[in-house]
Amino acid sequence: MRFIIHVIFPISAIILGTLLIMYSATNHGTIIRLILGGSIFLLSILPMYYFFCKIYPDSNNIGIPPQFVPKSELSQIGKAKETKAYENTAGLAYFAFALGAFLWYYLPVKYTKNELLKYGTETTAKITGEEFSKIDFGSVKYYKFKDKLGNRHEGYFKDHRLKMGDSINVIYSSNRPEINVAQN
Repeated sequence: MRFIIHVIFPISAIILGTLLIMYSATNHGTIIRLILGGSIFLLSILPMYYFFCKIYPDSNNIGIPPQFVPKSELSQIGKAKETKAYENTAGLAYFAFALGAFLWYYLPVKYTKNELLKYGTETTAKITGEEFSKIDFGSVKYYKFKDKLGNRHEGYFKDHRLKMGDSINVIYSSNRPEINVAQN
């Protein structure tokens, strides 16, 4: 039962969360990706600690990683943070965090690029608005375009040279038009 709770459940949640991040990585918000990525990182600590406790048995090892134990109870646990299992879990967690940060950036870019290479269609769009974005650190321009079926879609990009009403070229995926890139 402990194996299911500490290993099977977190690993299946990590795989599901990774697939959700890959799907939501196109035009959906950064907050969704941060929440999913953070939960994947936290869930990855559970199986790591479980495996390291099995590899390095010690009387100071506890049932859950010391990171998840309230500080009030940590003094009662003793030297759990000085065990080999904890040290290896922490080291591997730093590596997992760095790898996750890289993949959090790389996977959406690669997915969008591949989608546009396979199904990319070029069209013209009209700039319809401008807004200040804290996420993109400056003003962004919004544009609207029609796909080959006549459905309207929109996107945004950063450019300070163009004004409202100007036309730009857009490449969008004929398979998923919400994946689009403006070309200057």
